[in-house]
Amino acid sequence: MRRVQVGMAVAAGMLVAAIPSQATAIQDGQVAEPDQFTNVAVLRFLDTDTNTRWRCSGTLVAPDVIITAAHCTEAADTVYYSFAPVRPTAEPDAPGDTGWTLGGSNLDAEQSIFTDPDWDGDLQMQSLDDIGVIVLDSAVTGIEPATIAPLGTLEGLPRGTLFTLAGYGIHYVKPTEGPRKPTAVAGLERSWTTSPLSALTSDTLMLAASPEDKRGGGTICSGDSGGPVFYDGLLVAVTSWGSSIFCRSGQGGFQRLDTADAFEFYGPLVG
Repeated sequence: MRRVQVGMAVAAGMLVAAIPSQATAIQDGQVAEPDQFTNVAVLRFLDTDTNTRWRCSGTLVAPDVIITAAHCTEAADTVYYSFAPVRPTAEPDAPGDTGWTLGGSNLDAEQSIFTDPDWDGDLQMQSLDDIGVIVLDSAVTGIEPATIAPLGTLEGLPRGTLFTLAGYGIHYVKPTEGPRKPTAVAGLERSWTTSPLSALTSDTLMLAASPEDKRGGGTICSGDSGGPVFYDGLLVAVTSWGSSIFCRSGQGGFQRLDTADAFEFYGPLVG
């Protein structure tokens, strides 16, 4: 077990609801096979003071470390995880075997859940700093961690370069009759898609998304937050936000991991 002693407390800011909106999934993607993306986890966060709970995705990057988004770890004091291809549907603190594993807690003198201290709740193009890290109470066995891309990996890539996204997000279905407003369908299975590069900033990877786009197709939606973006087999970013209310098209913002600023936060925790 590797735990990190609490140093200076980081104030948890309130996430601002804005456009671009918080990405919280894979729409029009593919259901992953059991042996695909095995290091991608579904996460259940709890704030025990308010009995608030929420779900995100994340990636195992060391036997005892999962990386996700800051807007997922912010305000959480307890986290559970599962690497099952189909996520558990029971609450993790329910009686009996729920299928969840306790990842760690910030309720004692040691810290398991870390939020980038530069994260200010502002979902934007630049200076995103949307990174969260979970140092697990015990190492995960039987799963190969993902490899984080070296610094500068994304520099110079041409527009249209395809990236692979994965997560446990919801998707929307438009009814064939009656009211045509799309309906949210709970994301149970780990799924994936590809999306093409539309822009790159010093901090953020921007990917386009449209079901009609022959270069890619799918997009993120609620529940995919913190999930991985892969390029050439390397973890290059985590899911941050999307611009489409029903996750159908537009573009999404993804926090780069291949920058010096990002590494300054997560590097000492990943080890």
